[in-house]
Amino acid sequence: MNSQTTSFIFALGAVPVFYLIYFRHFASYYRQKGETPLYPKHLEFFLYGVCFALVLVLCAPWIEKILPGNTVFNNAFIKAALIEKGGLLAMFLLAARYYPRFSIIEGIVSGISLGAGFSLVENIIYVLNYGPSVIIPRILFSAPLHITTTGLMGYYLSAMAMSGSRLGKYLRFALSFVVPVLFHGVFDASLFNQGSRIFFTGPLVILLVVVLELVISRAKLIPGKQSLAGQNLRLEDWFLKYHQPRFERWILNSMGTPADIRVPLFRMHKSKLLWIISLLLFFGAWAALPFSRTITSAMGFDLGSSFSILLTTVYPVSVGASMVIVGIVNPDFFRFNSVRIPIIVDAVIRNEGVEENIITFDITPANCFLRSFEPLGSSEFDLYFEMKKFRSPVIKARPLWENHGSMTTEEPTGTIVALAGSSSSFYAFIIRYVIFRIWKGIVFNLKLPGFESIRRLFMSPATVMQKEVVYHPGTTIFKQGDTIQTFYYIKKGEVQIIKELDSGEEIILEKMEAGQIFNEMSLLGDTRRTITARCVSRCVLAEAKADNLEALIKNDPDFALALILKLLNRVDDTQNSLTQTIEYLQDLIRMKDHRSRSGAILLSLLFGKKPKKGTIALLLKNQGMGGVSGKDLATYLKQSFALEDSLAEDKKKTEAIDKMINGLRITISHKE
Repeated sequence: MNSQTTSFIFALGAVPVFYLIYFRHFASYYRQKGETPLYPKHLEFFLYGVCFALVLVLCAPWIEKILPGNTVFNNAFIKAALIEKGGLLAMFLLAARYYPRFSIIEGIVSGISLGAGFSLVENIIYVLNYGPSVIIPRILFSAPLHITTTGLMGYYLSAMAMSGSRLGKYLRFALSFVVPVLFHGVFDASLFNQGSRIFFTGPLVILLVVVLELVISRAKLIPGKQSLAGQNLRLEDWFLKYHQPRFERWILNSMGTPADIRVPLFRMHKSKLLWIISLLLFFGAWAALPFSRTITSAMGFDLGSSFSILLTTVYPVSVGASMVIVGIVNPDFFRFNSVRIPIIVDAVIRNEGVEENIITFDITPANCFLRSFEPLGSSEFDLYFEMKKFRSPVIKARPLWENHGSMTTEEPTGTIVALAGSSSSFYAFIIRYVIFRIWKGIVFNLKLPGFESIRRLFMSPATVMQKEVVYHPGTTIFKQGDTIQTFYYIKKGEVQIIKELDSGEEIILEKMEAGQIFNEMSLLGDTRRTITARCVSRCVLAEAKADNLEALIKNDPDFALALILKLLNRVDDTQNSLTQTIEYLQDLIRMKDHRSRSGAILLSLLFGKKPKKGTIALLLKNQGMGGVSGKDLATYLKQSFALEDSLAEDKKKTEAIDKMINGLRITISHKE
């Protein structure tokens, strides 16, 4: 077999070999989703790649005239990377003008098809125009290079198409061009330098496969364009909604909460055939390393040592590693894990002269997620953001999406608002905010000096809670005598703290409103509640275990101080209540003594015979009240019953006592 025939086999076979790695992965994905791949559209992109490669061949002489020079940078980054990726980007935009069931995954698949078509024609052109020393490295690695870089291009261009903000579109369009050009330029530069640097092509291909695999795993979580339109969301808005549960889990994980969710980054392939083929490629490459030149000579190539190793060892290892990497990243890792540190920022809403503070974790130039507890309506309002060291200018905001009824883990509670009328000073605030957030994240994650103090930037009663529950008016949250280790943060509504007496009577001790916590005595463990908590209105309560309260006390000095003051006030109130209770009991004792004396007098006056002169005085003397006249007796009796009146809450009972005292005065006057 001569070298020309072998070269054609490599040129034609390199593209299907690498494309099938991704085709297998995407076919499995579509089966799980219950969808049929849009093969006609994928074929269209493949043909667009073929057409552009042919156009580039025809234009090659003019390109050489326009861009003379034979430097590595000019050949690698300008003539190859810049022109090829620029043309493929234009082809993608042409082919994607009409795309049913468009999604970011579809964009990646289409980009891979575009790169496969271009790479196939490019390989054939190389075989027809260059010798083996150029053909072998380029035709072997051209397919993985173009397939992965155009796949990344498809990701960014699809995200651009689904983006709703002008800044988001510009940014993603720039990334769709810059990222593929940089990877392509570095790849060609390593080939043109030759020598030992040529071996860098293998690790570069594996790096591209890893980057594309991470992008694909994230793209699997993003809904399609039609689904986002049905929710009235832009891509930026979906990302905000998607981040919120991850921030909440991040806070819980940072506290070591036992209920945290940990999902591995990698998941092992279940296909035994895939592992067998990959292992054969690895061991085959290792076994062929000492005989690389002998093997290439048998193929009809007269290559040097470096190119022989590239063909017999580096390329098989790259293919085997790619087979293992593609599909190994677990998409749920990005759903349940986050490395971005949440920083609490106060969002101050100005609406009709009234200001309201709402916290947020996520601010972008285009939108923001406000952790509101009730709907903000649909009208536009003024908004600014405030942190301890800096604040933003006032901008206009308009609600886009809200959720305050469904307390599920999939739909976070809050409001997504679009930010309008952004100025240069607001962009300066965003840059400062991002830098501050990145720096604090680095310090905290690497546990640099002072990292513990950063916890107070994301810990507050509103952020350490594990779940949210809606209670209807009149609902009892817990009853006196219950054993409960949960404390509560009132996000919305009003809660009564009630003491139930043995007689069944209820005494309202306190009314608590939004922003307060209760049942902080859960810190004491399995103790029985001495009070009952009941909702006065519709309440949204965030609940968490005592461990979270301990973490909040430990990491938020302001909260710890407020809690201590609250407990001290409660002790002071308890002492006042105890004093009042003692005085109340003393009044009862006095009233009992007075009423025993008054009772004897009343019985004698109302049910006895008409007394003789001096009988009233004698009766009073016997009751220890000698020297009291009838008039004084009426006053005394009135005062006795007035004491009972002061202790009575029933208006009818008070009126009955007044009536009885007036009747008594008349009776005494008549008897005297």
